[in-house]
Amino acid sequence: MSKILSLEDLKKKLDLFRQKKKRVVLCHGVFDLVHPGHINHFKSAKKFGDILVVSITADHFINKGHNRPLFNSENRKKILSEMTVIDFVCESQSIDAVSTIEKLKPDIYCKGPDFKNKKKDLTKKIQKEIKAIKKVGGKFKTTSDQTFSSSKIINTINKDLTIQDKFLSKVNKKFTKDKIYKILDSFTKLKILVLGESIIDEYVFCETLGKSGKEPVLTMRPYDTKRFLGGSLAVCNHLSTFCKKVSLISYLGEKNEEHNFIKKNLSKNISTHFINKVNSPTIVKKRFIEGVNKIKVLGIYSINDDLVNNRNEVKLYNLIKKKIKEHDLIIICDYGHGLINKKISNLIINSKKPYTLNAQINSSNTGHHTLDKFSKMQGIVINANELRHEFRDNSSSIAELAKKLQKKAKTQNILVTSGSDGASLIYRNEVHNAPAFAKQVVDKIGAGDSMLALVSLCIKKDIDKDLTLYLGSLASAHTVENVSNSSPIDKNYIKKIISHQLLN
Repeated sequence: MSKILSLEDLKKKLDLFRQKKKRVVLCHGVFDLVHPGHINHFKSAKKFGDILVVSITADHFINKGHNRPLFNSENRKKILSEMTVIDFVCESQSIDAVSTIEKLKPDIYCKGPDFKNKKKDLTKKIQKEIKAIKKVGGKFKTTSDQTFSSSKIINTINKDLTIQDKFLSKVNKKFTKDKIYKILDSFTKLKILVLGESIIDEYVFCETLGKSGKEPVLTMRPYDTKRFLGGSLAVCNHLSTFCKKVSLISYLGEKNEEHNFIKKNLSKNISTHFINKVNSPTIVKKRFIEGVNKIKVLGIYSINDDLVNNRNEVKLYNLIKKKIKEHDLIIICDYGHGLINKKISNLIINSKKPYTLNAQINSSNTGHHTLDKFSKMQGIVINANELRHEFRDNSSSIAELAKKLQKKAKTQNILVTSGSDGASLIYRNEVHNAPAFAKQVVDKIGAGDSMLALVSLCIKKDIDKDLTLYLGSLASAHTVENVSNSSPIDKNYIKKIISHQLLN
């Protein structure tokens, strides 16, 4: 009889045991590398009942860094099924154990001694799981056996094995986990003003039907539509768990379209200040996605790239002038859609308030959108292709072009993202490099926004350059592993990743 069952089949099996008055105990986790701590934990858990079920987190939902899981779900289930103390093994298609608890309705939900102090759980998942077990009439228990860290064992084995591990060792020699946590917590008092266009990213997922019968046209049938906050709205959401005060100055369409959607999906600690741009819609970038391979096949943008008119400019100028005084740092997201003209950029430069910049190249502004109207910023975040476009140079090295941009823009920090090749931070004449940390790339949209958000905070606080690159890379990796900006970066999530990736 196989111990490995689907949730549905396992539920039927457990119902039969309950008829015989057998008590069911559930343990849940990744169980990537089974060690003595796990074995002792399972033995102690079994004492709380008669039937021990172990559920594992599916590969897709494991957020422990670039090299995790070490073993895929099939291998992890097989290893656990070979242990005599375990009666059944199943797989949870969720980020936590809530749905498994609701389905199986165990009498006991058991975790290790690390969860006796629930406040130490950075993800806050344990609170949801305890609520779920109580809801089905069960109890939450913890064991008291000696603990071992799978992550620490794996990191020790993998130390200096890959370019990611070598970089992590470099960071860990300078900083402990606790020191990095304190740095992340120090951002909370920063008052951030974000200036940039508000964008709604709309994804239409389609089934491909094939070529039209009469014309050379690809035909598709939409089956799902999802919408996300993009542009400066996404940057604000990324900042919201790191800083208590985040303000946004942006524009919406003349008819104030999408205001309710934005209000509903923007974090509550973000204060918004919108102007309504004359003769313009709220920017909506609609992309049609082939549903199987998740390939973008077509983009349709509702947009007006004209610069704001005189009336809008006066409102915007006065609003920025007033709000600059109330904030410690300005983050400019210039997507080239008509919000920021030379007069507005001069206002920011002459205010002498620290600011960082991301001026993106996209399909509607290629060829005419540049960084020329900005200077004397604390830092620039730019894509490698955008950097080459800025100088119309496809042959010089990224480091050479970044140093050239330093002089042109009169700034010391240039962070250049290069996709799977990682990122580089050029500070004065120093070049710092970091590898990419994404496990898999689902969607590149929004990677620069999350990088800008976290790197800007680090630059403002003058954080070590390697640590700045590391934190920015973690933010970017999280974004590309999800569709668009569907999952804003979260301080506790970043801490959790660090806890699994660093040894000390």
